[in-house]
Amino acid sequence: MILQTSDFDAGKFQISYDQNTVENLEVYLTADNEKALLYELMGKTEADLFIADLTGTPSIPVSAKWVDIFTFFAYEDIDIITSAQGIKEYLVGRVYNQFVSSQSVINQASGNGIIQSDATAGEGLITKGIVLYNRTIDEGQKVQYYMHLTSATYPNFKGLALEFRSPI
Repeated sequence: MILQTSDFDAGKFQISYDQNTVENLEVYLTADNEKALLYELMGKTEADLFIADLTGTPSIPVSAKWVDIFTFFAYEDIDIITSAQGIKEYLVGRVYNQFVSSQSVINQASGNGIIQSDATAGEGLITKGIVLYNRTIDEGQKVQYYMHLTSATYPNFKGLALEFRSPI
């Protein structure tokens, strides 16, 4: 397993627990869930090669081709430099989205708030999840584009088209 609960202790994907939390994060931190997300990102064959290369607890890749895109990396294409947060950050973002979207509360750094059903509900809090989801998808698309650009290194790349969500 690549992800651990500590990956959600701080930062933009921080998950708060309090009396309003109804789901358990561990439900989403499974090898099967990671595998499904990796299949979407890079296709079954390439994802299986990536998973086979993982070692340790938490799992990290060993081979240079996977280490290169596991965490932050940058690449240049037609004189444009692009940076990406890597596979791990993509997985953290997707699991974060799965978790918070299953809650009946809004997950905030200061704690969880009950979702109000009247006109006083803050739209900014409701769309926070969509903004973070779209940033995660953007990071996934950067990884996918790099794998496509370097097809000699990733010849079995067949990731799905990752799509943004509309806040409307």
